[in-house]
Parts: sequence; C-alpha cells; structure tokens
Amino acid sequence: MPQSVKRYCPGQSVGAIIRNKKGDFLCLFRLKKPIGLALPAGHIEKGETPEQAIKREVLEETGLMVDKADLIWRGFIENECSLKDENGFYYNAHQWWIYDISEWRGQPRLQEPGKHKFVKFMPLNKRMMKKLKGQPVFDPAWLNILKTLNIF
Repeated sequence: MPQSVKRYCPGQSVGAIIRNKKGDFLCLFRLKKPIGLALPAGHIEKGETPEQAIKREVLEETGLMVDKADLIWRGFIENECSLKDENGFYYNAHQWWIYDISEWRGQPRLQEPGKHKFVKFMPLNKRMMKKLKGQPVFDPAWLNILKTLNIF
C-alpha cells in the first residue's frame, strides 16, 4: 500500500503545551518511535473525554497534576502511529486535541524511564526542526502541530 494513502487511526490523540514563567516548554525525549523530543501526548482511552485524557497523560508522563486545560486546536495531523490496521499497515494520521495547560501542581519528573530519557522545561527553536544523523530532532507530529499553531 503506498505511503501517500492516509490511514486514520481510529483512536484520537491529545497533546499538552505547558510553558513555565520563562516561556520554556515542557518537553520529553522519547526513546521509542518516534524517537526524539516531544511534548506530553497520548491516545484517548475508551470512555474518556479529551480533557480527562490530557490530564491523565500529563500526570503519567510528567508527574504534574493539571488544574487548567484549555482546548486551543483540534484537527488532523499526519503522523505514524504504533497501532496497525486490519491489513497490518501502521496508521499514519490522527485526530488531535491540543490543550494549553496554564495551571498545574507539582514538579516535572521522569515517570516512564523505559519510554523517555528526560522530562524538562526547555526553549524551542528552529534548529529543532532539522535532522541529526538522519533522525528528526523533534517528533514529526509535534513539528506539524507547532507549525500549525505558529509556534515554530
């Protein structure tokens, strides 16, 4: 099946944009595909609302308890998925719900050492859109989202 065919994942994804007082973004470094920098994100589980999912994902990945989450964008983004369709092909597009997390409790910490190398606030810049040793520095889905939101 050609790569150009869009195979939409039946699951939906949520993502969190969390900035500290300096304007740095809470990032994590993924150790599993897609390897590289990303913002907290994950799939919405059955029976969950997107807002419940973003609070769960942020807690699972960063240890932060979300107090205020505002939906800032919803749409479809092409990105590889870890799930496969009935023919064994990976899905390559997701519906995303992106939230601005403006209030939270706790300190970010590495929660899933088997999935992430680190979790920390850091500035985002255009260098992160480039490739390093043939690999993207930043998760391609997040690059598309950040471009869509005019952050990059």
